[in-house]
Amino acid sequence: MKSQREVCIAWTIVGEDRPARDDAGICNAWISVETCQSATVKSRPMRLPRMTTRRWMIAVAILAVGLATAVALFRRHLALRQRVAYHEEIEKLATATVGELALAARWPKAAAQVRANAAIRARHARLKEKYWRAARYPWLPVGPDPPEPEKPFSLEDLHNVDVPGLP
Repeated sequence: MKSQREVCIAWTIVGEDRPARDDAGICNAWISVETCQSATVKSRPMRLPRMTTRRWMIAVAILAVGLATAVALFRRHLALRQRVAYHEEIEKLATATVGELALAARWPKAAAQVRANAAIRARHARLKEKYWRAARYPWLPVGPDPPEPEKPFSLEDLHNVDVPGLP
């Protein structure tokens, strides 16, 4: 294969009055000396634009907006992770123990407590998953929390229950 310089010399020999032909004899176009010289100039790498004060100011502003967005998203991620930890803790506290299940078998108010704890646990498990997903993708919006389930009794009612077999 001919080098670019040899091809240019061959094209300049053809002249402006006849079309240039490649090795297969196919007519490429009308080629002149100027065209050949511009082809050699185009092979050089493109020069980068000058960085003027205005361009530096624009670049710094774009960088500042990008960094501020990243910091805001990271802070939102941390706040949502705190909510995940809170709902995880409440979910653990509301988990029914073996003793609570044994009490639920004997007393109806204890059974109501276990059912209420199950509802609270399920709610906080859903909220934990919701906020975990939101912490994973902090740029997405988060919907409102569902209302808390109603408590069927108070702890004082459970405390004042007469337990059979105790003095």
